[in-house]
Amino acid sequence: MTVKVTDLTPFVRRYFLQKQRTWNVTIQNPPQQPNPIDDQHYFVRQQYLDFLDREPDQGGWDYWTWQITQCGADSACIRQRRTDVSAAFFVENEFQQTGYFVYRFYKASYGNRPTFSQFMPLRTTLADTVDLEASKIAFANNWTARNEFRAVYPDSLTNDQFVNLLFDTAQLTPYSAERQQAIQEMNGGKTRAQVLRDLVEIPAFTQREYNPGFVLMQYLVI
Repeated sequence: MTVKVTDLTPFVRRYFLQKQRTWNVTIQNPPQQPNPIDDQHYFVRQQYLDFLDREPDQGGWDYWTWQITQCGADSACIRQRRTDVSAAFFVENEFQQTGYFVYRFYKASYGNRPTFSQFMPLRTTLADTVDLEASKIAFANNWTARNEFRAVYPDSLTNDQFVNLLFDTAQLTPYSAERQQAIQEMNGGKTRAQVLRDLVEIPAFTQREYNPGFVLMQYLVI
């Protein structure tokens, strides 16, 4: 295209006027590049990185990629399979014991969902660990020692008060028998971390939070 002197900035325009020159400038736009996420192999690898915080193993990578590529050029099939593959990573026990574990701790302790900046660093402390059980114990102990947690559940609370506040915050009502059992176990020496971990494993709680947790993860990790 031809650029007129009058189209230039004042400084450049003065330069060209002083030199009494005109220039023809040809601008070529680079060819449009495909979006990497449209590549099924890339898409599946991203699920591993986002949900499990690790590189894919070759067998799993090939298997989940094939689940999508067998659709051929059927765009509707591809869209549905990509959704199904992403959902499968949420269901995977590896994620249930790491990312979803962190989500349930937030929801039970504070009654709300974690933000991206809250979730991601904590998820990493559990992902791809050699001894997952030891990591989960350490996570729970560190969680109840945090200032954020102690501000809501101060050390001055009795065992009865702590348990009832925790169950109320987790919206587990009435759950009278479970509350009484937790209080008795705390009186017998069980720690706050252990009681909280027991609560997040209550089937009714994990089932209730399953769908909200899945939807949130699509925004946090994808």
